[in-house]
Amino acid sequence: MICPKCGCENIEGTGVCSFCGELLLKDKQAESFVWSELPPMPVFPVSSGEKQDEEETGKGGTFRRRIRRYIRKTGIFVLEACILAGVVYAVVAWKGHQYQPPPPSADNIVYSSDDIVMMLVKQREQWILDKPEEGYNACCFLDLDFDGSPELISISYDKESQITLLEAYRVRSCKLEKISVDQWEEEKPAEFFDISQQITLYYAPDTKEMLYFSGDTAILSDTESKHYVGSFYMQENRVFRKNYFCRELKDGSYSYYSYDEERTAAIMSGQEYRRQQNELVGRFVNLHLYCEWVTSKDDLKELSNHKLAALLLRSYDSFSYDTSGLALQ
Repeated sequence: MICPKCGCENIEGTGVCSFCGELLLKDKQAESFVWSELPPMPVFPVSSGEKQDEEETGKGGTFRRRIRRYIRKTGIFVLEACILAGVVYAVVAWKGHQYQPPPPSADNIVYSSDDIVMMLVKQREQWILDKPEEGYNACCFLDLDFDGSPELISISYDKESQITLLEAYRVRSCKLEKISVDQWEEEKPAEFFDISQQITLYYAPDTKEMLYFSGDTAILSDTESKHYVGSFYMQENRVFRKNYFCRELKDGSYSYYSYDEERTAAIMSGQEYRRQQNELVGRFVNLHLYCEWVTSKDDLKELSNHKLAALLLRSYDSFSYDTSGLALQ
């Protein structure tokens, strides 16, 4: 190799001139790469879309290639979104199938007093007792079991026999259900003492009893009269009588007696009568009941639907009593 600086010939492979120390450069032509001597490049298969992109030439080819790539990417995104929406819909549908709300039940419906009154007007033949020739029939609402929903009391009083017939009904959920009343003869309305519009409610703190009291005075003639007082209550879905007393005036003299549950009269003295009356008054606390009776000079069955409904609604909404007396011990 000839040194370009001093012109001396040097042996190849040293890289430095042995005479002047100049760096010797290799011949560019000798050192050039020969591509034919390189190993062959690997060949990969080309997709039809890419081959079409590579082969497409001319004006607008690049724009069309970009459009096809965008369409392919958008299609993949839409496909993934559809799959996700299908999965969400399937989960929601499965959840909806698992939970099914209970069907509406008549027991869950809260009926208003208007609904109950209209039902009673339509079924008046079932609960209104027959009116005697000398007497009257009437009804009112009393909460016999003290559950907050008053029951219907229907009575019929015969002045000639001085007997009151009584029936009781539940009117919950717009259904009429008859309540058993303690009676002496089966398949007949129960004979009661004279129940008048002067009805009161008393509470006994010692025995926790709540009794409805009613009394009336029947004037038979100038020298003859009867005064009645008695109570009734409801227990185990049945209405019972209790504490029935009578004071009778006849031929200017008084006689006193009471009836037991078997309707057996027990004669007592005036002193004993007053003692038992005072004992009852001392045991009980007046709860100041307020209720309105539905009554008429005519038969209740003959009243128009409008008038009977108005009287029943007023009676149903009027029932109330003073609950503060229940706190007394």
